[in-house]
Amino acid sequence: MLVGERDVPAAFALRHSEAFPDPFDRRREIGTLALESLAHRVRVHIASVRQNWSVVPQDVSKRRSELHLLDVREPYEWDAGHIEGAQHIPLGELGPRLAEVPQEQVVVAVCRSGSRSDRAADGLRMSGFKAENLDGGVTAWLRAGLPLVAKGGGPGRVI
Repeated sequence: MLVGERDVPAAFALRHSEAFPDPFDRRREIGTLALESLAHRVRVHIASVRQNWSVVPQDVSKRRSELHLLDVREPYEWDAGHIEGAQHIPLGELGPRLAEVPQEQVVVAVCRSGSRSDRAADGLRMSGFKAENLDGGVTAWLRAGLPLVAKGGGPGRVI
């Protein structure tokens, strides 16, 4: 963690008086977006907290209006079921279509399980975007009880 311009070791008690000595080892327990909120509350800047992190579906769902979802799956996967309002650009087309992705919001890359979208998020960050990966992809999204929509507008499914 950085306080001012110096590294400062820190620990936070978050659960049942359990010390939280290293946010990078246990980041998934409290979620990326929750860490940012925690850092703001204690007036500490966490350097690069968003880089190379995954976010969980519940965090994305709660902050949906602040985020831009980018689904990088193939067209047949998208047609079967996607998160309503997400942008669709297959991973293989992302490079040439980068100008279509807005830079004003944090981009959350999405795929079936989180593997392709992790590569997409890495590439977006290298291109100057603020980007994260949806941990577990649309599979985790659906498992969390969040809706998917099919191409025709009905309920979606993961294939």
